[in-house]
Amino acid sequence: MCNPFRFLLAPISIRCAFGTVIVFFALSGVCFAAPAENPEPPSKAKVLETMKRATTFMVEKASMNGGYVWYCLPDMSRRWGEMEAKKSMIWIQPPGTGTVGHLFLDAYHATGDEYYYQAAEQVAQALIKGQHPSGGWNYVVDFAGEDSIKEWYATVGRNAWRLEEFQHYYGNATFDDGGTAECSKFFLRLFLEKRPRQPVSDRWLAAAFSVEE
Repeated sequence: MCNPFRFLLAPISIRCAFGTVIVFFALSGVCFAAPAENPEPPSKAKVLETMKRATTFMVEKASMNGGYVWYCLPDMSRRWGEMEAKKSMIWIQPPGTGTVGHLFLDAYHATGDEYYYQAAEQVAQALIKGQHPSGGWNYVVDFAGEDSIKEWYATVGRNAWRLEEFQHYYGNATFDDGGTAECSKFFLRLFLEKRPRQPVSDRWLAAAFSVEE
C-alpha cells in the first residue's frame, strides 16, 4: 500500500509539507543526532534483518490483496496514489503495485530468500485480478467491484484538477504513465527469475503477453 520510495517524485505540495514537519521539529528544540565521523557499516546480517522486517510490514500491514498505493497515514486510515484512494483500491500507475513487485524481485535476486519471491507472487495475483480484458491495466484497481470504482470516479475523480483521465469512468486500460508497461515487465521478470532453475507456471507469461496493441 505505502511506497516509501515515492517521496523523491512527490508533488511539490507533499515535499513542502515534509519540509514543514522538519522545520517544526527544529523549532521545537528536537535534536537530530549528527552522524559519526567514521560510522561502522551495518553488518550483512543487520541489512538482511532490516530488509525482511520492512518487507514483512509491507506484505502484512500495507498491502491490499497483494497490491499497493503510493502513500498512507501512519494509522492506515487514509491512502493515496495520484489521488486519494479507497481502502479497497490499489494503484497501478508507477510507482505503485508493479513497482513494489520489482523491489521484491530485486530483494529475491540479491538474497535468494524465497520470502521475497512469494511477496512478488502476491503482487502478481493482485495484478491478474485487476487486469483489463484487453490485457492491459488502468491507473487503479478497486477490489470492491464495478459500482465502487464508478462511485470513486463520480466523487473523487470528478474533482481532479488537471487530471482529466480521472474525471470520467471509461472502464479502459491505458498505456499512459507506464502502468501497463511496468506490470508487463514485472511479469516477465517474475517468470525469468526462476526459469533457469525450476519450472514456473506459464500464467506469469500469459499475463505479460496478453496486452493488445
